[in-house]
Amino acid sequence: MAFTDVDRVRLNIGEVIPADGTADDTMFTDAQVQSFLDGVGGSISGASLAGWRAKAAEYSNLVDVGEGNSQRAMSDLYKAALDMVKYWEAQVLSEETTDDFEGKTGRVVIGEISRNKRYR
Repeated sequence: MAFTDVDRVRLNIGEVIPADGTADDTMFTDAQVQSFLDGVGGSISGASLAGWRAKAAEYSNLVDVGEGNSQRAMSDLYKAALDMVKYWEAQVLSEETTDDFEGKTGRVVIGEISRNKRYR
């Protein structure tokens, strides 16, 4: 089975469609994941970053709940999503700063040229 770019982004953002399920069983539809890709020119890492930012925004509304002996630290989801945002920001940055000079032109300064003065 060949993975599409939407499938790859889904893997990166932890939104895999369950067996015998549909995209409705996840946080994002295929159209939303595709919009992440379209928004960053098709970059898998950029779309993954957009997905984690959207998840962090959604999780920011959650609060910690405690009733009797039962507690749920829902804010941990937000913190984990922010960690993933930082990870994917670093991935996108490393892709942008690679030394891929194919098709690029420009000037290169190798060193200084100096002329020795001769005195007679």
